Amino acid sequence: MYHIIKLAVINFLKGAALKTALKALLGSAVMGGFRAWLIKVIVHKFFDDLVEPIVNTAVRKGLLLYDKAEGKIRVNNIEKAKEEGNESSYIDNISDV
Repeated sequence: MYHIIKLAVINFLKGAALKTALKALLGSAVMGGFRAWLIKVIVHKFFDDLVEPIVNTAVRKGLLLYDKAEGKIRVNNIEKAKEEGNESSYIDNISDV
């Protein structure tokens, strides 16, 4: 799941940055030639060196926060089931942890 999210975010940002750079520097996102090729190489290098590590860290931290929140919900459900004496709910929540 982490890999799919990371690739989707990076590809979306890379495409948007490339279109923006081509429009800003050449006036059109569909122009070709040496300058367009050079812009594409620079954008790809920029993303490989700077943006990908930032996206990797952001996605990892986002998934970590999600896991922590999910864990807190599970712990609360376990404690609630234990207090109420609900064995089936207790076993279901323990098995999910």
